[in-house]
Formats: sequence, C-alpha cells, structure tokens
Amino acid sequence: MATTTSTTSRIRRPLALAWGLLALGIVAVPLQRSGATFTSQSRNPAAGVTAAPDWTPPTVRLATTYAIRNGAAISATATDGETGVRTVAFAWAPTSGTTWTPICTATVAPYSCTVSTSAMPADVDIRAVATDGAGYSSTDVLQDVAVDNTAPSVSFGITNNATLTGVATVPVNATDAQTYVTSVTVQYRLLGTSTWTTVCADTTFPYGCSLDTTKLTNLAKYELLATGVDLAGNQSTALTTVTVDNRNASVSVVQPDPNYLRGIATVQANAFSNTAISSVAIEWSTGSAANGTWTRICADTTAPYSCDAWDTTKVPHTVVHLRAVLIDAAGTTFSTPVLVNIDNSAFRGVDVQTGNGQTAGRMDTGDTVVLTYNRLLNLSTVHAGWASGTQAVTLRLRDGASIGLGGTDDTIDVVVNGSNLSNPTLVGLGSVNARTDLVKPRGTVTFTGTMTHTTTTVNGQQASVITLTVGTQVTGRTQELRTSTVGATMAWSPSSAARDTTGAPASAAPVSELGTLDRDL
Repeated sequence: MATTTSTTSRIRRPLALAWGLLALGIVAVPLQRSGATFTSQSRNPAAGVTAAPDWTPPTVRLATTYAIRNGAAISATATDGETGVRTVAFAWAPTSGTTWTPICTATVAPYSCTVSTSAMPADVDIRAVATDGAGYSSTDVLQDVAVDNTAPSVSFGITNNATLTGVATVPVNATDAQTYVTSVTVQYRLLGTSTWTTVCADTTFPYGCSLDTTKLTNLAKYELLATGVDLAGNQSTALTTVTVDNRNASVSVVQPDPNYLRGIATVQANAFSNTAISSVAIEWSTGSAANGTWTRICADTTAPYSCDAWDTTKVPHTVVHLRAVLIDAAGTTFSTPVLVNIDNSAFRGVDVQTGNGQTAGRMDTGDTVVLTYNRLLNLSTVHAGWASGTQAVTLRLRDGASIGLGGTDDTIDVVVNGSNLSNPTLVGLGSVNARTDLVKPRGTVTFTGTMTHTTTTVNGQQASVITLTVGTQVTGRTQELRTSTVGATMAWSPSSAARDTTGAPASAAPVSELGTLDRDL
C-alpha cells in the first residue's frame, strides 16, 4: 500500500494556536512566512518504486523560418528532463493578432506539422506550445512569417536554340512576387538522355553560370535547365536547347565585377581553339564596332590569358569597350566587345564599416555605419545647412528584392528628416548594400538617426569620416527585422552629389568593406 509523507504537520499546530488566540482578542500575530520546505513523494514499499515530482516546464524552440507555403512542414524541438514531453501543439494567428488557429498537435519527436495556408493572410505568427507529463507548458513564437504560395518566375537570358562556344555565359532571370529568390541552379544534359549535370548553384543576384562548352561534345545539342527556389521553398524551372559549336576558335572578355576599373587594373579573357593558340590580346576602344580605333593593352601567350598591369589612369575616358583578339593557325578571331567603366576620380570612398549596438547581425538602436572618404568632404553638399558636428536624419532599411536587387541585398540609405517617405529627399551619401537579409521580404523599416563628421588621415592627407548612428524605430513592425547568421562583405555606393572642399564630385564606384568577414550591424 502506498504511503505519503509531508512536512505539513511541522507547521500545523503553531498556526492553529496563533489563529485561536487572535480570535479571542488575546494577541495580535503578524503574518509570518514559513521557512519549511515542502517535499512530497509516493512510495510503494513492497515494489520499491518512487515517483519523483516535476516542477520544471519543458523547453521548446521552433525551427527558424521566414516564409511558408501550402503543404510545407514546420517543426520544433522540445525537451523535458523529468516527466518528458507529452505534446507539442502548433497554431497560427495573423501577425500581431491574438486569435490562434490550431495547425496540429504532435506527440512524438521529431515534432512537426504540415501547414495548410488556405485560410492564412499574407503574414502570420506561428506558435508552438510544449506540454510535459506533469501538465507544465512552454511557448515559442515566430513572428511575421510570410505566406508565399506563388512560385518564382524563371527564364534564360539567352534565346532558345542559341549556339554556344568556348566558355559561355548563361544568364538566368529569376524573380519572386511575394518573397525573393534564394537560389538558381543551372544543369545540362545531352539532348535525348536522362542524366542532368549541375553547372552551378547561384545564390547571388544577378543569377547565372559560366559553361565551359569545350568539355562537351562538339556540334551536339544540349538541354539547359534552370531551377529557381524562393524563400518559402516554391520552385519553378525553365528549359532551353543550345548547340555547342567549337569547330572554330572562340574568345571572350571576362566582364569585371563590379564593372568599375581604376588605377592599375587586371583584365582577363577566355579562349579556345582546335589548333595551337599563338596569343590572346586584349584591347580597348571608345566604340564597339569592328572598325573602331582599338588600343592594345597587352598580348598573352599562355592560359589563363590576362593583362595584369593596365594603367587605366592613361585612359582619357570614363566608359570604354574591351575586346579580346585570338591568333591561332587558322587566323584571327575577335570577341564581342564588353562595356566597362573607368573611374579614377580624385575624390572617392575608401571603406565602409559597422559597429554593433545590441544584437549581432540585426539592425537596431546603437548600431553604427561608418563611411570613410579619401579627402575632406564639403558637408553642405551632403545635407543643406550642415557645417559641422552632428546632423539628425532618418535611416531607411529596405528589402533588396523590392528595389530590383536580390533578396539578400537589403539596403540602407539616409533620408532628410521630414521628407515624404514614399518619395524621400535623400542625403548625398549614397546607399549601403548589407549583402544579407535584414528585413522581411518587401519590407521597409525606418529609424531615427544621426550622422556625425570626424576626420582621419588617408594616404597622408586629411579625410572625412561620416558615422551614421541608428536610433529608435519609427515605421514598420519590430518583427519585420531579421537577424542575419552569416558574415557578409557590405558594399557602399557613394553619391556623386557629395563634393570635396575643392568642389570635385565623389566617385560613384562601389566600395567594398575591408577587413575580416563578419556579421554586420
């Protein structure tokens, strides 16, 4: 027979006596807090079985997801070290709403549910409630999850039945109306066969691959397959047919990325020939026509073909075409010219850095963005009336896909206080591409902010440093903000509206973040 022991009897008699005296008006007893510890257990002496109590709720954590589609799975991890997890109940509510609609209840690990989004609005919160064997429960909520049931739009940037030679560029157009494209995979197979070979999986906008056709069967037809995947896991494909024709020599210029050259630059070319290649030269011209005036940069006799010391300061133009010229036993082959920008502006940006105020990888109060120029800046060309010190501004964070970039190209720019945010007046600093996901798809969030001017020394001369400091959030929901878990190299695109103290405009050439790869903001 089970027996029960309790510490209750240790405090019962003194309390009874005290309340009896109080009722008779004999003594006033102040309320006391017992120092006794309650312990309880049930024991069956014959069986030797003891059931320990469970006073600790379970732990539960939803798997992070920023978007869901109909039929997708949501999951959570849940543990309880005493009586174990009995159930994990999943539910959804409109974002910031209070009415929860059940999705399912899972009773065994791994805890997951298949979602039906038919009744869901565009943005929802997802909740998981874990209950243990003693009846205790814990809750975890994912806020502002996008509901995306629309597959991305995918197409090739080359025409169907195109002829490819040498190392060919295969561009892919991929967009998504509700969230954004997270990856594009390009594959090929010989026409009439069933095995696909992957060329690349591109996660960076703009999407595309380089296909070395010299490793394929000459004069054969191939199918190319592009598969685009969006943030919710929806997929779309595009199919095209191409012909490989490497009977003749082929040569192409490698397009610089970013498409700005300055100082002593390197330019490269890809070349193929069925006979021995004598040389590959790279030339520049102000025109793209075959009969234009071309100036030779260099000629290389061994692969990889490149000109490693082109002095662009001697080019008196800001935009030129490059072409490659291949010479082999069969003669001379010219590449299709490509357009490049030459930017040797005296006044330019040299670095962009961030400082973290609270959560690493998330834009929030106290974060800083530091922009460094190579010369002193005329502050009034950045913001009217700014002469020194600190200037109040508005900082705007926008989803990259909403402004024609990739979904992980979320961008920060600076807005003049009081301007209409739907068509704002921008401060003349340009914008910073965070190269990561900081705000929900199609989202825009603004913060109060300040910009402060200090000076430093760059290459032996005084230069300006502008520090943007993030204040409090003004527009957009807090849950629209994302926390990036990966490092990224930010890119600052300065505005040519900014001028130095001599009146020279700033270069618009992109500036990449220097130093170790990190989680910015």
